[in-house]
Formats: sequence, C-alpha cells, structure tokens
Amino acid sequence: QLKGDFTNEGSFLANDQSIVLLDGQDQSFSGGNYGTLVIAGFGTKTMLGDVTIANNLVLSDAQLDLNGYTLTVNGVVDRIGGQLVGSGNLILDYSEWYVSSEGSDNNDGTSENPFETISYAIETASNGDVIYIANGTYTEIITITKSVSLVGENKKTTILDGENSHQIIQTGDGLSGLNISINNFLLSRQFLYILT
Repeated sequence: QLKGDFTNEGSFLANDQSIVLLDGQDQSFSGGNYGTLVIAGFGTKTMLGDVTIANNLVLSDAQLDLNGYTLTVNGVVDRIGGQLVGSGNLILDYSEWYVSSEGSDNNDGTSENPFETISYAIETASNGDVIYIANGTYTEIITITKSVSLVGENKKTTILDGENSHQIIQTGDGLSGLNISINNFLLSRQFLYILT
C-alpha cells in the first residue's frame, strides 16, 4: 500500500497478483503492469506511461488522468464515485453501457448519450458487459437473459421501484449459469427478485 503524496518516474514492480492502492491527494505513477489498481483519496492520479491492469480497476472518489497514454483493463472498471479524465485510450475486453432517467432508448448508450431504460440497455448488451445506471427512479420490470453487471451510481439515490408489482427483476427461462451482478441500488415498494 502506497500512502501519501508521491511522484514515481522510475521503475515500480508489480505483477498480476499485486494490489496497488493510491489514496493520497494528487499522485502520479509510472506505466507498467498491475494486478488490481485502486484509485482513492482526493484529487487526481496521473499516469506517466501506458498501464495494463490484469484484474480490476477501482475508481473510488478520485480521478484517474490518462494523460495521453493507453490504459488496458483485463478485468472490470468498478466506478465507485471516481472517474477517468484526460485524453488517452481505454481498452476493455467488454462494453460499457449507460442509462439515465433523462436519456432516450434512441441514443447510443454512451455516457454522453445514455439509454433511458435498464431493459433496453440489457437488450443491447452482450454477455460480460457492464451497465452503469445514473441516479434516479426506474419503474420497470427488468428481465435479465444474459450475464451482465448492473451498477447503480449511488445505493441511496439509484432506485428500482416495483410499484407494488411484487417483482422487479426476473431472469429468462432455461438460462441457468448466468453470471449476474447487481450493485448500488435501492429497491423499493415490495421488491422481489425472481429467478425463473
């Protein structure tokens, strides 16, 4: 664990089993290979070279500046209040989709042009994709027919409202073995998770 403010312009050895936590005020770090990288604390963490992450990137309440370099993530990007900033390339082995109650299902599902409904995002997604849902109230029955991750922006203000239907989320018939992840949601008005 690296704590405090520092700049690393030399070598920093890590492997695909390493967990590196950057949680100081403003930090920069060299390019290279990392196992899991956690961006926390305050301010901005700046890349000083191309970075490959073998597992997951966790963005927790701080910014990661790509600084013109390439960031390759072989796991998932877990956005817990943090964000990517600056120019550069982000390479993922899955697609990310975005939903906002102010979006439209005629949009392309990017962060700039999000979908309106979670159901449409799931329909558009492929196995292994991640769907980020912005704060708001979503009143829909969601049918999950593939392995996806649903990530709400905030567990207190991203709300799935069942409108007393006794059912919000269900999976399709005959789809055992789905890998479904649902995080950071408030489930209200008689939520029931149904696996069919």
